[in-house]
Amino acid sequence: MGLSSAQVGAGLSLAGAAGLAGGVVLGDFADRRGTKRVLVATLLVEAGAMTAFAFARSFDVFVVAAVVGAAAESGGRSVRGAVVALIADDDKVALRAYLRVVTNVGASIGAGLAGVALGLGSSTALVVVLLVGTASLVGAALLGAPIEDGTGGASESIGGSTGHRRH
Repeated sequence: MGLSSAQVGAGLSLAGAAGLAGGVVLGDFADRRGTKRVLVATLLVEAGAMTAFAFARSFDVFVVAAVVGAAAESGGRSVRGAVVALIADDDKVALRAYLRVVTNVGASIGAGLAGVALGLGSSTALVVVLLVGTASLVGAALLGAPIEDGTGGASESIGGSTGHRRH
């Protein structure tokens, strides 16, 4: 990619700030527009950011990919909580635990593949790993698309029919 350590640090710092804001902004947006739509959109935006990482050759592209990807990832985590509330009948804890396990297994596989790619020292191998990650995010979006949308999202299950969440 050809970026200095300082550039990577600056880009990831900006991404961290975007991630903090993304959860709040996209969670609120999902309350108004529908959890499924926002969940699927965050997964597809993450996929786009990961694709941009694969082909980033400048600091500007790296920063945009990092900021957009972090905001979408954080927002997606917020929205998943509302989706669990919509689709889990009695045992929300078990569903959250299952999702956490699946997420951790996926992250472990991804880290292992990235380690192999780094060990090979091939930029092509790194691009392939990022594109596999992109495909997994698109696949997750396709799996999430059939979920019945709960326009109003978490506010319906937490704050009643007023559209305002209780704090």
